[in-house]
Amino acid sequence: KIDGLSECPVLEFRILNDNANGIGREFLQCQIEAVVSFSETRRDLPELLRKMPKHEMRGEPLVRSRFRRILVEPESHPYFQKVWYFRHTLDQSSPLLQRSVRREVAQLDGKWPTHRCSSPEDIRLAFRENILAINITFTGVSNLTADSAFATKKYKMQVKEMI
Repeated sequence: KIDGLSECPVLEFRILNDNANGIGREFLQCQIEAVVSFSETRRDLPELLRKMPKHEMRGEPLVRSRFRRILVEPESHPYFQKVWYFRHTLDQSSPLLQRSVRREVAQLDGKWPTHRCSSPEDIRLAFRENILAINITFTGVSNLTADSAFATKKYKMQVKEMI
C-alpha cells in the first residue's frame, strides 16, 4: 500500500496433474485459455415487446449470453509435471469488473484505492453482477503417449462464492 493505493488483486487458479507420480505422466506444450460468460438482456427488448404479439415471442430469447476472453499469466507451460498456478489480475482491462471500477483503477494508474480492497467483501462488490461462469480450458501433449490432452473446468459464478 502506498498513499492509500494498493496493487490490483488477483484471481488465482490451480491445475493438478493427478497422475504426476507415474513415469512419463508429464504434459508438454501446455496452454490455458479462460473465458467468462455474461448474461445480457437484449438491447432491443423494449422494441421487441412493443412490436411482437406474445404468441409470436415464444422462440425469441430475451436474455443472451456474451463471452469475453480473460487474460491469465502464465498462459503456457512447456513442461507441466504436478501443479500449475496461473492468475488473472483484476485491473482496468479485466472484463470481470464493473465499468466504474475499471475506470477508477485506470485513473489511478493501475492501482486500487484501499477502500475497494480492504476486505474480500469489498472486492466482491467490484465484480459485475451478470457473470454466469468462468470456463478454463487446458490443452497439452502427453509425454507418455504423445497424444493430445484436453480438459475443461466451468466455475459457475455466484460472486458471493468467488473470493
